[in-house]
Amino acid sequence: MPRFDLVKEITASETFKVEQVKGAFDLQTSTIREHFTGDIAIEGKDWNIGLIVGRSGTGKTTIAKEIFAAGYIEPHTYGISAIVNEMPDGISYADITRMFTAVGFSSPPSWLKPYAVLSNGEKMRVDLARALLENRDVIVFDEYTSVVDRDVAKVCSLAVNKAIRNQGKKFIAVSCHDDITDWLQPDWLYDTNQQTFSFRSGQRPAITVDVFDAHRNASLWNVFGKYHYLNTGIKRGTDIFIGCINNSPVAFCAVRHFPHPKNPRIKMVHRLVVLPDYQGIGIGTRFLGFVAELYTRRQFTVHLVTSQVSLINSLKKHGWHLVHYGHLSKVKGGMEHLKKTNSNRRITASFKYAGRSV
Repeated sequence: MPRFDLVKEITASETFKVEQVKGAFDLQTSTIREHFTGDIAIEGKDWNIGLIVGRSGTGKTTIAKEIFAAGYIEPHTYGISAIVNEMPDGISYADITRMFTAVGFSSPPSWLKPYAVLSNGEKMRVDLARALLENRDVIVFDEYTSVVDRDVAKVCSLAVNKAIRNQGKKFIAVSCHDDITDWLQPDWLYDTNQQTFSFRSGQRPAITVDVFDAHRNASLWNVFGKYHYLNTGIKRGTDIFIGCINNSPVAFCAVRHFPHPKNPRIKMVHRLVVLPDYQGIGIGTRFLGFVAELYTRRQFTVHLVTSQVSLINSLKKHGWHLVHYGHLSKVKGGMEHLKKTNSNRRITASFKYAGRSV
């Protein structure tokens, strides 16, 4: 992109209050003139993610709208319908849910809610999903992470990084927060404070998840249950584990004993939930693998049945062996009693933990 030289002028209407302001602060004119110059040298370069960052009033939006006008996403006005209905026309259900999952908005119950009742973190992910589903060569997203908690902003930025690169899209974030830079990992950055442009590379900071054995404290399900795709409780006598980031609970795993007629050493993952603000960055899979490894070391075999597409795809890559895919009514042997549950109505995947070496 060639060097830009932008002049922005705004003239206030000549009113009594405007004249009062001019008189009080000895302003000579009611015309405000701003001048922005710089160079975003990306022509002929290979990139996926860009970041325009700087303080309010330094020209971020002006530059983004002028230089990347075709890709600038204007705020969408949502209705009262389920959010899955609010995506761009002509996009299939499969593509919509795949994008929801890619940006970390992967709790199916939330897909049925209207936009207005979502948390700020969920709203931002919905806005991102909708933007990424737009048929544009470059997507420019203004006010990126401006309304969410800063820890959530970092986690969301990592999810966005993964989604953009996996799909080969070009995405430009416009933000007044530079704390997301290492997490979004942009290929290039334009700083409107210093009016400097640079290509950059680097590794994101590490995310540490501390795992705690909550024994059989079923009351913790009250915090996580509403985010699970099955609107049910948990069985009595399950072992419960909690994953925390910076001492804040973000993940829940319940494991129960499986009453196999011949093998008394089988454990079944009963429930797995990651809070919405922390979805999309692989926390669930890592957390689950840690718990499964604990039982493996105690000479137990760990199984899991799920219909969550994002989890199915992830488990295949992280130490879990796919035993069966389809309707559970076709399963024979020790797991056949599961036909009595509602699971036989859904396509599910059955996994067996094979260990970290796989």
